[in-house]
Amino acid sequence: MRAEDIKKYLDRRPFKPFRFIMEDGRPVDVRRPEKTRLLGSTLFVARLLRDGIMIKYALYGVEWVVKIVPLPARRKRRKERTG
Repeated sequence: MRAEDIKKYLDRRPFKPFRFIMEDGRPVDVRRPEKTRLLGSTLFVARLLRDGIMIKYALYGVEWVVKIVPLPARRKRRKERTG
């Protein structure tokens, strides 16, 4: 896939979550565009803990992306009621 194609998905407003499908079949979800950067022909994707601290990141070559598909909207968690 071309970097320009990926950039269109990252720059879309309003942003809509999507999934990269890599050439080995592995999915890479992008739910928040600020956690993903396109650096030339390399994708930087950060994974965060709930408190916002980055715990790991991955680098992918844009040539490894074979398809981009939309992600379904996440259901909001309901808080449990107590007593």
